[in-house]
Amino acid sequence: MASSPPDAVPKDEVSWIDNQLFESALEEKAEIVSIDVKRATSKGDNFQSSLYRTRVEYRIPGSDAIVVKDFIVKSLPPGEFMQMWILQSGIFRTEISVYSKALPNMYTFADSRLGETFKRFTPRFYQTTRPNTLILEDLKTQKFTMVPRKDRLDYTHAKLVLLYLARFHALSIAYSASHSDFFSDFEETMFSEKFRQFFDQFFPPIAGTLIAAVKSWDGFGDIVKKLERNQSKFVDKLLEVCKPAEKFTNVLAHGDCWMNNILFEYSESGEPIDLRFVDFQASRKSSPAIDLHYFLFTSLQNEVRNKKFDDLLQIYCNEVARFAKQLGYNESIFTYDELRQEMDRTLFFGFNSAITTMAGLLANPDDTPDMKDMTQEKLEKGDLQIFNKTYENPVFREIFQDLLPYFDKHGVFD
Repeated sequence: MASSPPDAVPKDEVSWIDNQLFESALEEKAEIVSIDVKRATSKGDNFQSSLYRTRVEYRIPGSDAIVVKDFIVKSLPPGEFMQMWILQSGIFRTEISVYSKALPNMYTFADSRLGETFKRFTPRFYQTTRPNTLILEDLKTQKFTMVPRKDRLDYTHAKLVLLYLARFHALSIAYSASHSDFFSDFEETMFSEKFRQFFDQFFPPIAGTLIAAVKSWDGFGDIVKKLERNQSKFVDKLLEVCKPAEKFTNVLAHGDCWMNNILFEYSESGEPIDLRFVDFQASRKSSPAIDLHYFLFTSLQNEVRNKKFDDLLQIYCNEVARFAKQLGYNESIFTYDELRQEMDRTLFFGFNSAITTMAGLLANPDDTPDMKDMTQEKLEKGDLQIFNKTYENPVFREIFQDLLPYFDKHGVFD
């Protein structure tokens, strides 16, 4: 018996991706001819949703011609616990609000000031009435692709990301200056007191597994002692740094800005020339340092992070100021030195990003945590074991042994 292709999807899993779904999403009052659905991601690419690559053939009333369009359909992930957690956190509601309200308003604002020179940096969104569901254009058909996780990003890619992230942040600063209610839909939800119980159960097993791994490495005895002495404070530190900044400019953060959520377009010579950000489930009002830590500590090649960290921050800082001014925002924006101080204040989020997202990114696919198997019982017992093999990965060990002294020097473990 022939095996199914890796992107095949059981029909009962996607029976809801039907004519009605796309008739409500397409503006042309389309007559659906056919729908073909395939899985859009591999194991470990996405924990907080299920993604389906969907080709729709349809006719527009009054025409016999068949139109073919490709979409990404996004819905709740499998697993009862993950669905419950995601529904409670409201992250689908957040992402729909970003695509349907925040981004259109920000883009209209930018168009009014920059005209045709303004370049959008997200896929087209199609409205649907089905709860907890998004339909987006399939960027793959527009020649946008992801960099393979194992490659991580070189300096050229990283520079382009920091330029576009700076424009996204600057646009939120400029727009919110004249729209005081802009951030009302984007208060922190995930990293907040509302989910303290979750983190109190989720974080200790991860910290324990990490400490056990570091203990087995030569030359890290003093850091192990600090980790053991202060691991009870980790959740407090995480929730504290994720609060909107009190003495620094806040932005609409992407919230999940790592390489799997960035697709690139390339020139004929192979240089990245454009990009699109996707996955705004964790968007929130926060310090821009949160996005910067997440990206810089999860997605860069070692040499780039070690040698170009300050350079990339300077590029980001300069572009925020330049683009905000171009949008007509004339207030002063943070200097590079002020940004570095804010990065130091929030560095625990960089540590958190390294031991969770970066660790998962570097894992062998077979060792990647399968969050659909998570249950409330496992969480309460601390029986997670989701990073055991990940922390034993020699690639993670090499990178993290390089990062630990940096985190220690900047007081993350004090």
